[in-house]
Amino acid sequence: MSLMLCLWPVTAPAQQQAESPADSAGQVAGGASLEQLRKLRDTLSDEAARQELVQQIDALIAVRQSEGAADGETKTDAQGLLDKASLRIEAIAGQITELAISIATLPTMASDVWRRAGDPEELFHWIDEAVRLLGLVIGALAAGWLAGRLTRRGRRAVVATAANSWLFSILAYVLHFLLALTPTAVFAALAYAALPFADMQGATRTLALLLVNSLAIVHAVSVTAHELFRPPGALPAPFRLTQENGAYLAVWLRRFAVVGVYGYFGIEALQAFGLGPAPVAVLERVLGLLVAGMAIVFVMQCRNSVADWLRKDAEPRSLRTRLARTWHYLGLLLIVLVTAVGMVGTADSFAEVAWNLLISILVIFVAGLLAQGVDTLLKRVFALSQELKRIHPLLEARANRYLPVLRKVLRGAIALIAVLALLQVWGLGGMQWLGSDAGRDFGSRLLSIALTVAVALAVWEVVTAIVEEALNRSSPDLDAAAMQRRQTLLPLAKNALRLTLIVLVVLVVFSELGINIAPLLAGAGVIGLAIGFGAQTLVQDLITGVFILLEDSVAVGDFVEVAGYAGTVESLSIRSIRLRDIEGNVHTVPFSQVATVHNMTDKFAYALVDVGVAYRENVDEVSALLKEVGEALQADETWGKDILEGIEIWGLNALSDSSVDIRVRFKVVAGRQWAVRREYLRRVKAAFDERDIEIPFPHRTLYFGVGKQGEAPPARLLLDGDDGATPEPPPADNDDEGEAERGRRKGELGGAQDSGEGVPSN
Repeated sequence: MSLMLCLWPVTAPAQQQAESPADSAGQVAGGASLEQLRKLRDTLSDEAARQELVQQIDALIAVRQSEGAADGETKTDAQGLLDKASLRIEAIAGQITELAISIATLPTMASDVWRRAGDPEELFHWIDEAVRLLGLVIGALAAGWLAGRLTRRGRRAVVATAANSWLFSILAYVLHFLLALTPTAVFAALAYAALPFADMQGATRTLALLLVNSLAIVHAVSVTAHELFRPPGALPAPFRLTQENGAYLAVWLRRFAVVGVYGYFGIEALQAFGLGPAPVAVLERVLGLLVAGMAIVFVMQCRNSVADWLRKDAEPRSLRTRLARTWHYLGLLLIVLVTAVGMVGTADSFAEVAWNLLISILVIFVAGLLAQGVDTLLKRVFALSQELKRIHPLLEARANRYLPVLRKVLRGAIALIAVLALLQVWGLGGMQWLGSDAGRDFGSRLLSIALTVAVALAVWEVVTAIVEEALNRSSPDLDAAAMQRRQTLLPLAKNALRLTLIVLVVLVVFSELGINIAPLLAGAGVIGLAIGFGAQTLVQDLITGVFILLEDSVAVGDFVEVAGYAGTVESLSIRSIRLRDIEGNVHTVPFSQVATVHNMTDKFAYALVDVGVAYRENVDEVSALLKEVGEALQADETWGKDILEGIEIWGLNALSDSSVDIRVRFKVVAGRQWAVRREYLRRVKAAFDERDIEIPFPHRTLYFGVGKQGEAPPARLLLDGDDGATPEPPPADNDDEGEAERGRRKGELGGAQDSGEGVPSN
């Protein structure tokens, strides 16, 4: 207790000074007696007593700290916030009371002003200050107006130059923006330059500064709104808005600027002319409520337009579609929260929240501009000229495949950076995490993966372009065989490269993600060994296919016979060959089943023709006629280009059962042997008909046997027109006549047998 009495003269004045500095002296004098002060002086003069006092003070500090910690443990954060809120509400009530008192004193203040205006010197001083202020502002405004008139022609020239190219359009937009801000800059510069010469002091100088700042800020905001929300035209539009929507946004931005800026500087002017801090705080909160009400009206008016913009080109269940239905609720909630912080919080907290909100809007705005700039840049980069389209016909289709993916990747990167920036603005340390060890490690891994994928895609596209150019380019130095070899090997090489790139990219991505790829490689080796033993046919297919392709035994477009199937080769893989026969059937033959390749269209071919004539014909005459027909075929304009060498008469090739076969041959273009053979046979048939050369066909001789004396038995024939009755035998008593008849018939049959004629076979 004695210690508390000794400390009271020291602690009480400090507490009272913190509460009310004006009354601290009286409170100290009344709080401690003269005897207590003397005891405190004696204690501080004695070294031992002073040390003891210090120890007692330390003990008291420890006790108070433990009591404060106990109070902090028992009081929750919510209770602390409620206590702070209640204190702020009490403070606001006190400020409103002070504002009411200030309003009540307005008549007194007005009468005082009227009394002072009755003084001629005071009135003259006020008029002089007002004239200087108005002269300063009007002169600066006139200079700004003149600057606007002088820069109008320059702005028109900039608009006319903007149509030359996209680079000139961007530069013209920036220059037009700066020229539009020139009157504001001239007004502000001239006003600040003339302010020292105006010789204004005190509140009048403060009012002049506030008026110049408010006019410059409002005009700059109006110009910025007009330039940002301009409709598309000669100058590029940062936002693709219609003229109506752009004018609507510009009008609302000017409204916010007029109310907010003029209201704030007006309150500051009242404070400069003697309005107390409490009424100023109340007026600032009223201004905040007014701006919040305007913001609510703005959100509700444009909710449908923004929802339609968000739904444009969006999936039905995407985030943009859901945001389109609820964005205005989020906006209203944000407005209410910011207003609540401004009403209940301190001025510093409201300023911090307002500043963070302004920076957040700026970050979102810059992110939107960057996303739109990325879209424009990608469209210009991926735009191909007609010459490039002609050289690479499929390049545009491939570029259009990557364009949506690249747009999403770049937009995602911009969104990620914007989110980190917003977290940093609101004190959550987004950029700090990015600069930490974990953030740098994540960024380096992500960058490594992106570079790997980009390099792989670049290599793939370059190789694909080279392959397509090689397949589409026709060169006089290359024959058909070389072109077929290209069409066969280049697609296979491209597929092999694609598989290799996929494997490498997957391994690099796994390695960057922290996955140990050594077990994967070992497992792949074991799996490959197991596949080698378990799928020997597949391995045989691959090995045989490699050798067939390297030896160039088969090419796409060849007509071949493999494994009992004949047809045109449509495609070759590393494992099988794909054929389409003359009936349109497709046969896929594994290379393991290919023992022999019968290629009928490799480099050249022979049209081999065997022509059969009757035994009675002269072989030399027939050979001469065949040569004549072959020379005529070679001399034909249509068929001569298919014949590489003249006809070869090989001569008598076979003595068949009913014909003599003469073989001829043409050397023709590969694949044309069948057509040449058919045309040659057609012409040979016409020539044989013209020369009456017999083309034999099979005959059949009827043999009825021979008797013991060598005579042939009679044949009983049924002729057309008979009624089907059985012919009667000759009379038995006329043996000589019957014998003569039998001899005559025998002679006829014998003659028919010798001549080789008879009934044609079917």
